[in-house]
Amino acid sequence: MKFFTRRQMRSIHLGQKAREERALRLRSPESSPAARQPAVKLLSGNLDRLVVVAALVHPALRLGLIDRLLVLAEQEHLEALVVLTKLDLVEDLQAAESYARLYRSLGYACLLTSTDTGQGLVELRDRLRVGRSALCGHSGVGKSSLLGALQPDLAPLTGEVSLATDKGQHTTTSVRLVRLAGGGELFDLPGLKLAPLTMEPLELKGCFPEFAACRCRYRDCLHRLEPQCAVREAVDQGLVSPERYQSYLRILASL
Repeated sequence: MKFFTRRQMRSIHLGQKAREERALRLRSPESSPAARQPAVKLLSGNLDRLVVVAALVHPALRLGLIDRLLVLAEQEHLEALVVLTKLDLVEDLQAAESYARLYRSLGYACLLTSTDTGQGLVELRDRLRVGRSALCGHSGVGKSSLLGALQPDLAPLTGEVSLATDKGQHTTTSVRLVRLAGGGELFDLPGLKLAPLTMEPLELKGCFPEFAACRCRYRDCLHRLEPQCAVREAVDQGLVSPERYQSYLRILASL
């Protein structure tokens, strides 16, 4: 018969408790793959475009977050519109214009907007008149102010949308479907919490349109350390944005 010390018994007990808690979390609906998916992915079948909202200042602009959402739009075959807000608070207007030029050069529409001055709002309304759009972005970027400027009277809402997960479970987020007065419908998504993107590494590089013109030596090149990588050469030559390339590497590492 084997005897254990009190310390060994406690270690065994804590180990068993940890295993039970982990098993409980895995059985929980919130831990299911569908529950961890971004709301955009769950809604994608009902969407025509993804409106990516980011603040130029307060909080500071983070291009990596924009790029991650653009990858999601590419993966779901959605039209993407980048909206950069709080232009009235920007001191360096040339920098703001350079960000807009970057995304426009990639084929994405990009608007510089201000809810205080009204800049960019007329064009934004025009772009949202047809189909269903999803307004997404992190908390504090000005989504609520933007929505209030687009639709001052938010009374006619369809209410909250219940997003289905697997195994018959449901999770209710604070998603609202707003019928815009000038036409079109807009899903107002809550402050975004990005779940890990689920795709194959080779699929990811196809979600960066600027890579398409680069002809690497190897067809399965992931543009990291492979020899004769045309994407890395394009970055060195200034033909591909270094910030976008770093976004690609970060997302690739997370897959």
